[in-house]
Amino acid sequence: MVKSKEPEPTKTPIVYLHQLKKGDKIHAHTNRSQKVKEVITFDHVDGMYSYNTLPDGEVVHLGVMCPLVKVDDHYEIAFDREEDAS
Repeated sequence: MVKSKEPEPTKTPIVYLHQLKKGDKIHAHTNRSQKVKEVITFDHVDGMYSYNTLPDGEVVHLGVMCPLVKVDDHYEIAFDREEDAS
């Protein structure tokens, strides 16, 4: 059995996607952009997933328990941060 990657402990408190407010920004790699993080705009929770959009209007669904950390004026997925990769 393969274990999923758990977020490493960080100095910044973890928040979860379902705690965000409409319009909050998340910077994350997407399936179409593995080299550059895209800006995802949170809209609302819809069951176990959330409704979010990319700047071009494409819809992105993230799990509501996705761990995030606050970085300046946006959030990043806890296990997708460059400083955690080293």
